Amino acid sequence: MHLFSKPHAGYTIIEVLIAVGIFAIGFLAVAGLQIRAVNSATNARVITQALEMADARAEFYHALPLYPNFTDTTLSSAERFETPAQLSEGLNETHARGYTIQTRIKDNQPFAAVENIYTHSADPATVVVSKTISIAVFETAHPGKILAEMEMVKIWDKDL
Repeated sequence: MHLFSKPHAGYTIIEVLIAVGIFAIGFLAVAGLQIRAVNSATNARVITQALEMADARAEFYHALPLYPNFTDTTLSSAERFETPAQLSEGLNETHARGYTIQTRIKDNQPFAAVENIYTHSADPATVVVSKTISIAVFETAHPGKILAEMEMVKIWDKDL
């Protein structure tokens, strides 16, 4: 006669707990990777939107004429060489969809201004021949963290 007459079939509670523990560790690792993937995708979306806004702003400034009244010979020299208000030197901030777009315009960078050589008049205007336009986009909630940044030079091609 055997001490244990019936062989034990099945799993013990210890074996089941060890299997569940191993499964839980693996599941937590996969969940952590999923969270990182979602965060990375969100950050990529935010940066892509910021780049699109900066690019749109650069295209806007690129399309503006530096001197829209240049060909109107009925105007005075100073009026012919008047730049649009959107191209005025200085700092400008606009807000859109949770982002702040900051534009800084500097006159005569990198080239120096010249005297008007196209109109022989008593009041020759000083002609701005270039503007450096710097564009920075950041989330309005996080003003110190620049998401997109670009710089362009707008040149009045009649002087070059």
